[in-house]
Amino acid sequence: MSASRWQPGQTLGSSEEPDEYRLVQYIASGGEGELWKAVREDRYGHEEVHAVKILHSKYCASDESLQKWTQRWNDNFHDVLQLHNVPGLVRSRVVKGPQPHPKGRPGDDRGLYLIGAWATDASRLDDWARDCAAPPAERLRALVGLCETVDSLHRYGWVHRDISAGNVMVDSAGNTLLIDLTFLLRLNRAITVPIGTGGYADSDAEQWGGLPSVGKDRRAVGVLARVLLLPHEPISQGELSYVAAVAPGELADAGYSGAVIDCLMEVLGEHEYTRAQQLTDWGRRLVELVAAEPDRRQVCVAVTVDAHDRLVAVTGGDTGLRWHVPAGTDILPDSLPALGGGPRTVRDLALVRDGLGRLVAAAVDGAGKLWIGTPSDGDAEGNGDGWQDPVADARGVAALVSPHGETLVWTATPDRLVMVGVPAEGYPRRRAVQTVAGSRVLGATWDAHGLPAVLVTGSDGVWHWTWPLGAAEPHRAQVCRVAAVGGSLALNRSWGELEAWVLGEDGVEHHLTRHHSGSSWEALSDLPATGGRMALHSVHQGIVRVHAGPTGVALTMESSAPRVEQTLDGGAAGPLALHQSRDGAVHVAAVVDGRPRCWAESWSQDWVPVELRAL
Repeated sequence: MSASRWQPGQTLGSSEEPDEYRLVQYIASGGEGELWKAVREDRYGHEEVHAVKILHSKYCASDESLQKWTQRWNDNFHDVLQLHNVPGLVRSRVVKGPQPHPKGRPGDDRGLYLIGAWATDASRLDDWARDCAAPPAERLRALVGLCETVDSLHRYGWVHRDISAGNVMVDSAGNTLLIDLTFLLRLNRAITVPIGTGGYADSDAEQWGGLPSVGKDRRAVGVLARVLLLPHEPISQGELSYVAAVAPGELADAGYSGAVIDCLMEVLGEHEYTRAQQLTDWGRRLVELVAAEPDRRQVCVAVTVDAHDRLVAVTGGDTGLRWHVPAGTDILPDSLPALGGGPRTVRDLALVRDGLGRLVAAAVDGAGKLWIGTPSDGDAEGNGDGWQDPVADARGVAALVSPHGETLVWTATPDRLVMVGVPAEGYPRRRAVQTVAGSRVLGATWDAHGLPAVLVTGSDGVWHWTWPLGAAEPHRAQVCRVAAVGGSLALNRSWGELEAWVLGEDGVEHHLTRHHSGSSWEALSDLPATGGRMALHSVHQGIVRVHAGPTGVALTMESSAPRVEQTLDGGAAGPLALHQSRDGAVHVAAVVDGRPRCWAESWSQDWVPVELRAL
């Protein structure tokens, strides 16, 4: 359970009512004490839930020490009573009595407690942010409520002094509550106990005998804004100055604009005089800036159809996986991987339908772990159910389904190219071969001979691996000598040739082809640079190419029918994916202006937008 010396079921209370509260669940431990969830039974027999802070036993060791803490907590209790006009504060009363004990057997040990209301559906701000599926601007609305509370405190001449993710609760509606008010202090009172939580304050933020600063509260609110913007990127538990120094780079890497970063640093920055004086106005401005930008947290997308040929799209990013089906679809797709229990962040993604018609998802999370999700089949032993994480240090992912219905998933580790086979029935198998340092899987397709072809980049360029399904060893051929940051691979069925699109680290695009006879890869001269991302997909008697970039989503299809060129959308587009169903219809999925969009090919070769709804 925890390192606590107390146990669920033990009771506590005043000397007159030592069994008034029953401990239910340990929550956390801090410098002063432990936080527990507890219940109290009222005179009608109804249980009320409370938050109980238990003072550490070491502070209760002597009457003198206990008396000092009792006076300090009582002073704080009466201070908080004066702040009845400040919204969002969770107030507590002080109870002195025996330490937690089995019911009916109170001991003689000294105990001191702060007992307040329990926010039934609330959780710590950082936990809430990680679990929240809403886009960044919606998450940030919780920040505005906190800003209003802190501004009100400062306006009445008080400071909290220990604002952190653990002391801010957020409920299911996004309302914020500021808890743990034991270090609350008037601005004109000298500091007797310097306090600072790692990552939210520098060690010299307060000095004994000095006066408290509103800047310390404001800067801690800035750290919480950083938590809400990057919920799956932990903050350093050291000095706040380090958190502030690395924040601009972290936000830029995540796709946030310079305007958003500059706004955040107005509060998170080092110099107090540069910080916004009214946090509420600043918080609203930050929300507006983030809301005006695309949600770039969805960094990858995949699309396929379920066993009933219903389109299913999934996006991945810092909020994990988001599943989407066409609006008007009243029931969930059959055999969908579990909505819970999978990766909490996603950097690379693949989605296929196996031989049993089940949807199988393969995803690499932010920590480099490969996850493979299969639907639960009710197996009591859990064999093959839910989500597995078979490969660590994974880079890139691609997936195909073999003629026998087995899902084949490829990824790369620091020195291996790895294939994980997930049969429709039975146990997964794994096979690996040596490869060069820095390898990453870019894509996979079937070649003209019915063998898997895998596109891999590494320190020595981009390579095409042919991976026999039997016992034969895979072999490779060089595609180009540039290291790549992106790529796609498909078979042009018109000519039986493999075609590759490679985006080099220098931003140069390479379009290449290889004849089915096994000759060397050659550059194509008829495909100009597009300045975005491209996905290739084999289709009946041809190939389809889709480009996504700042100017929108454009499609080109070459097959036995006349060449088709179509602009699908004019918005700024990022990740994209393609799929062809059994009836030959092609589906396109892309993240456009931060939102997933899909298009389906009709029988007349028109491209019809598909309105999506999230599951």
